[in-house]
Amino acid sequence: MCPPRQCCCCLIYQGVKIWTIVFICLNALASGGMLGLHFGVSEFWCGLPENDLCRDTGSDCCANVYGNDWQEAEAASCVAGYEPTTQPISYDECPNYKCVAIGSAKTDYEGKPLVADADSGHCLGITLSAVIGYAVAAGVMVWGLLGIQSFNGVRVRSFGYTVIFMSSLRAVLDLAGGTDFTSVVFGFALTMWYACAVISLSKQMLDGTITQDNPTGTPQAMTMSAIAQPAQPVAAMAMAVPVQAMAVPVQAKAVAVPMQQPVAVAGGQPVPVPVAAVTAVNP
Repeated sequence: MCPPRQCCCCLIYQGVKIWTIVFICLNALASGGMLGLHFGVSEFWCGLPENDLCRDTGSDCCANVYGNDWQEAEAASCVAGYEPTTQPISYDECPNYKCVAIGSAKTDYEGKPLVADADSGHCLGITLSAVIGYAVAAGVMVWGLLGIQSFNGVRVRSFGYTVIFMSSLRAVLDLAGGTDFTSVVFGFALTMWYACAVISLSKQMLDGTITQDNPTGTPQAMTMSAIAQPAQPVAAMAMAVPVQAMAVPVQAKAVAVPMQQPVAVAGGQPVPVPVAAVTAVNP
């Protein structure tokens, strides 16, 4: 779940990359949403939340100066520094008035607040500041994502510290503007966790643990560059093995082979003929 090995349910590189894309989308949607509220919905969004500014009987921005048979009359009222956009004469379409900065509340001939009146000054300033803030945040996130994609450890580290600065500044401004303390603390803690993961990722990029060939940072992983390297030639070593000539003596043996004594026939009688013994030499 936590750095330096993981970011949420993923390894740190994939986790930081996914969260960065999510933050880019959220800031872009928020910027467009503010423009939509300002130009496409109504002027009533400027004073949100309603109950923090309205001071009628129920503090619900629902008033009627005349009342009716079952409800007492209650005039539209606001906190100090604000004034109601109109004084409603019925309880229809509640909330039926808005609290805006003093001097910016004008109504048409029917007593309804004019959109252009809320746009002037107070409401337009809130819209522009919000849109610019969200757009800048989205731009910074895109800049950081490019550094993550290119495995640029220096840029990723600068991006992490920029996130810390921007989130701290936003938390201070939100608290000064009266935003709920719990939501500010929760948002600040989430952003700090993300910034911690970004800085941890930058350190692993700078020390070579996480690279483009090894984004998981696994020490045992064989990188593609190592696989692509050509095999180193091994020099063949000729080894002369002396062969010793050995003289094997061959002993000659004399073998006496008895020969059959030939005979001659003289007068019908065989007469033996003496023959010398033959000696054969067996090499």
